[in-house]
Amino acid sequence: MPCRVIAPFIYDQAIAYLMRRWKFDKQRGLATIAAELALFSSNSCEVDQLILPMPLHWRRQLERGFNQSKDLLDAMAKRHPFLFKHRPRTRDAPRLTRCRATPKQSLATREERQRNLAGAFHVRGDLAGRPVLVIDDVCTTGATAAAVTHALHAAGAGPVTLWCVARTPR
Repeated sequence: MPCRVIAPFIYDQAIAYLMRRWKFDKQRGLATIAAELALFSSNSCEVDQLILPMPLHWRRQLERGFNQSKDLLDAMAKRHPFLFKHRPRTRDAPRLTRCRATPKQSLATREERQRNLAGAFHVRGDLAGRPVLVIDDVCTTGATAAAVTHALHAAGAGPVTLWCVARTPR
């Protein structure tokens, strides 16, 4: 079962500039602008939907100093508190992790991305049919979304939605 993607903007030069400054120049304050852009679509969450940021591998997060998807989710939740009540709060809550380091996806082709991401995600906990919303910055080829969706469904998740700022044109 594929995931649904919510992306109010096309990944163009302006969005690419914002993302580069935010992620690679470490201008974390831009997460607020990215959140406003993501919320432009103002979709609400399902009642029992679990909301998770797209995970980074621990080495990538250490290198970057932060997870932009977690920053995006935090900024979105400040603007719309309804997002807070759907976030896991306990140690035994389901967790989505990136268990295997992969090459930088921004430099890979569609086929390389798919190969890179096979088995890269792990879910701890049983999701028991629960719908899941994954927050990410950009959807390019959809390979990351597909790999995460596969891992979430293997853990018993119901429908999976990816909510991001922008996606590349098809």
